[in-house]
Amino acid sequence: MTVEVAAKDRKAVPITWDETMVEGEIVELWADNPADDEPMSFKKKIVNDGSAHLNFPADYTGECAVEIRGDNDSKDEGVITVE
Repeated sequence: MTVEVAAKDRKAVPITWDETMVEGEIVELWADNPADDEPMSFKKKIVNDGSAHLNFPADYTGECAVEIRGDNDSKDEGVITVE
C-alpha cells in the first residue's frame, strides 16, 4: 500500500533538542495531541542528532508539548508554537 500526502495537507515544524541531555543513539519523539485531553503519545524513533520535524495539519496553529526520550530515563522537553 502506498499513501501519498500532499505538502498542502501538512506542515512540518522543525524541533531541536540538546542531544547531550538525552542518552542513546536512537531516541523517541513524543508529543501532545492538542485536539484532545489525552496524555502524550509516541510519534516515532529518530537518530539523536538534535533535530527533527513534527507534522501537523496545514491549518493547525497553537502550542504543542514535545518530549525527546532516551536511555536511562533521560529526556529533553519543551513546548513548540505552530504558526
